Amino acid sequence: MGAHACGPASLLALYLRHDRLAAAVEVVAGAVAEWSRADVRLRRRHSAAWMPYPQVRGRAAGCAG
Repeated sequence: MGAHACGPASLLALYLRHDRLAAAVEVVAGAVAEWSRADVRLRRRHSAAWMPYPQVRGRAAGCAG
């Protein structure tokens, strides 16, 4: 497995693909917490850039209905 497949986005996608929602939430919460501790000058790029929003939205819709 290459280094490009080891980031939080791939881990989140893996958890969502296997319906491990609690683990997916932990990944997102950890990434956002890490982002909030970063130097304010480095925070202009929000962590949502790596988050696969369509997958998260699809799973949320599946849980609601």
